[in-house]
Amino acid sequence: MMDVAMHCLEKTISEIPEQWMWVHDRWKQQGIDHVKRQYRFGFILIILPPDLQPFLEILPLLRVIYPRSFLTFFVLKGSPSIENCEVKEYETESDLFIRDWRFQLVLDFYDLPKLRRHFLRLGAFKALNFKVKQKDTLKNTIINKLIKPECLVDFFQKESNAS
Repeated sequence: MMDVAMHCLEKTISEIPEQWMWVHDRWKQQGIDHVKRQYRFGFILIILPPDLQPFLEILPLLRVIYPRSFLTFFVLKGSPSIENCEVKEYETESDLFIRDWRFQLVLDFYDLPKLRRHFLRLGAFKALNFKVKQKDTLKNTIINKLIKPECLVDFFQKESNAS
């Protein structure tokens, strides 16, 4: 009887799949190769501050870290375009508080605690900002936070090949 019930359900889903909400991440984008387990997500929001210049060098790095993830960047209106990802523009700080439930990881370079709380309430699993230590760079801080320590050497080789 259970097989018959499951067959009926499968048939209905295959006829009209758009009416069914998938609760689990059926088609995972992020592999298990080098990113720490707690930061492996398929939908990532990256919020950049109005002054984009200091962050231009890390944009390719984020694509190397998350090659198959769906990246969405929040940038100030009129900023240079970013390739191979979705870009949302903002004019004021309040424009950042959108109601979008798809983001699983939020990387907040704008550094707004209330913005991180906003996305966590919407269902993001993690919302991070990056505090750069005096003797470090933003690039190294990101790498040390997101990449498994045992993969750092391999990751740097992969990154240099991608550049």
